[in-house]
Amino acid sequence: MPIVPKVFMLVIGLGLSIHPIYLILSRRLLMGLISKYKHWVVVVGIASVFSVLQWSDQALAQDTGKLRTAVDETRQHELPSMLQLSLKESIMLALENNLDVKVDKLNKDVRLTDIVFELAKFDPTIEANVNHQQRAFPLNSTIDPITFQETEETPLSQVSGQNFGVELQKRLQTGTDIEVEIENERTDLLFFNQSPGGRLDPEYRSNVNFSIAQPLLRNFGIDINKTFINVAKNNMAIEEHIFEGELMELVEDVTSTYWDLVLSIELLKVEQESLRAAQSLLEHNRAQVKAGVLPSIEILVAEADVASREEDVLVMAQDIEDDEDELRRLLNLPNMPLIEKLTVIPVDLPRLTTDQISLQDAIETAFRKRPDIKERKRDLTNRGLEVNHAKNQLLPDLSLEGGMGLFGLGGDFKDDFAGLRNNDSFHYQAGLVLSVPLGNRSAKSTYNKRRIEAETALLTLKNLELDITVEVKKALREINTDLKRIKVAQLSTKLAQRKAMEEEQRYKAGLSTSHDVLMFQRDLAEAQGREIEAIIDFNKALVYAQHVLGTILEDADITMA
Repeated sequence: MPIVPKVFMLVIGLGLSIHPIYLILSRRLLMGLISKYKHWVVVVGIASVFSVLQWSDQALAQDTGKLRTAVDETRQHELPSMLQLSLKESIMLALENNLDVKVDKLNKDVRLTDIVFELAKFDPTIEANVNHQQRAFPLNSTIDPITFQETEETPLSQVSGQNFGVELQKRLQTGTDIEVEIENERTDLLFFNQSPGGRLDPEYRSNVNFSIAQPLLRNFGIDINKTFINVAKNNMAIEEHIFEGELMELVEDVTSTYWDLVLSIELLKVEQESLRAAQSLLEHNRAQVKAGVLPSIEILVAEADVASREEDVLVMAQDIEDDEDELRRLLNLPNMPLIEKLTVIPVDLPRLTTDQISLQDAIETAFRKRPDIKERKRDLTNRGLEVNHAKNQLLPDLSLEGGMGLFGLGGDFKDDFAGLRNNDSFHYQAGLVLSVPLGNRSAKSTYNKRRIEAETALLTLKNLELDITVEVKKALREINTDLKRIKVAQLSTKLAQRKAMEEEQRYKAGLSTSHDVLMFQRDLAEAQGREIEAIIDFNKALVYAQHVLGTILEDADITMA
């Protein structure tokens, strides 16, 4: 390649990829070089563009990496890596943030709208109308209705009018229908484009009417007409009982998960202590083998046991993370997404005692306080209301109806309403209206359906009472059993500790083997684990009993809003 093209490529390449050096060259020289070496310009330009793009991608990648690092550092700075929680704090956080609780609150609001919907059936209704009409039609006569003389033209009648009316309707909770109507009408009448004599023109007519209808058999009485309002109110109460039950279940879930986490942490401590004991024995065996006191097989036995206990530690560490995630799911901590690592440290200690309660008192408490039995009783009340309403619909429809009205007439609006005040023109009426559906199969089938539903609700309540009795007995048995388990497990742990210590002394004296020492160490770890499990099971049995008796919210100092 000639020298000039090489120099030219270098200049152009530097100019495009690093800095516009070519601007310092004279314009004539630059244009001449470009004209002479066109193909080199193209090649160098393409190469320079690729160079610039590559440099830009590298810079962008570096900036993106820095940005991600900054975001990660910020998130790590904002989110705590450790969170200490008491049981009370855990319950309060769950009640505040749990999504199931928020859904149940919305369901309560839906039931409130049902009450408003039923009350709205007794809202007054107002209706207004305004209209204009005009008619022109020939009369079937050749006699002029004004002059009473025969005419060659066909008489033409023209009528125009305006009407305005207001009507107010209202149904009372006694079943009474009330209606008030006010109407005003203006009429203009022309014959042959002339106003007829002997009458008002224009003519104003007004009337005020009041009517009332009271059912005497079907739909009679406040209780019947408020049936579905009371049903809606009971449904609202049922939804509150359901909400209370959901809160109780959430509190039990949070409490049980909290104690599960405590159990996993304590079991991890036991496994770690067991691992340290096995490692200590391994180091001792290595020293003894090196000194020629023990055979090399003792090292292999100890190493195998250390590996097994390391596996146990890993499994327990996983259980802790699982329990942490479950607790965090229930709490739904704000600004702490589950995807982030967070160590939850429970600070409360489990209980070891409880107050005694008799079986009869426990069952009576459960029947009185459990929300599910309150819910079933409310539902049974609803079924009774619907049966009474359906039974009322079997009756004939007999209504007492009455009404009265006043009329006014004048040549203008003022005279028209003056006639209303004089009470000279009026009307009234009163009577009975009877309607009897032949067969009445629709009402009969509805009544039978409601009666069966009421019987079903009663049986459901009785069955729930049996279930509650069984659950209460089971809960009290679990508490008593776990208390006994704790005492037995504590004794077992003490004996296992003594056995392990004595076996270690025998081993040091050359009267035992590594296998025997490791076996007794495992027995001790298992005894300690059973003791911890018994204590945690006892605390979980306590919260289960509180749930079964319906006192769990009260015991946690939680009041229904």
